[in-house]
Amino acid sequence: MNRVVISLGSNVEDRMTRVAAAMTWIQSILHSTACSGIYETDDFHPTGRKYCNAVMAGDTALSQSEIDATAGLYELNAGRDEPARLRGDVPIDIDLVMWNGTVLRPRDMEREYFLRGYRELGPEIYRSEQ
Repeated sequence: MNRVVISLGSNVEDRMTRVAAAMTWIQSILHSTACSGIYETDDFHPTGRKYCNAVMAGDTALSQSEIDATAGLYELNAGRDEPARLRGDVPIDIDLVMWNGTVLRPRDMEREYFLRGYRELGPEIYRSEQ
């Protein structure tokens, strides 16, 4: 099994509902999940729209590329297409931030949208690595 940490976010209407739905979906592909609450953060991009974010950790038999592809398909089905990107709309963003303790997205480790939920998970995220 592989231990993963995933970041989620949305900045469009019903953003809390969108993040909650994505969390439910992620729980269907991960085992032993730990979830932060859903919280609001400021945008550091030009749109200035608030985001709802969350962080999840769990175990999976899937590979990194399988998680990325599956998450990408979920994002696309939720409306994260090129026109949405051009408008600055993020119906849902799902990023694999850590893989078996290795940080894949170092910038996320410096951003409040990730760190707030990551800190909330606390020591639970390391459960399977010790």
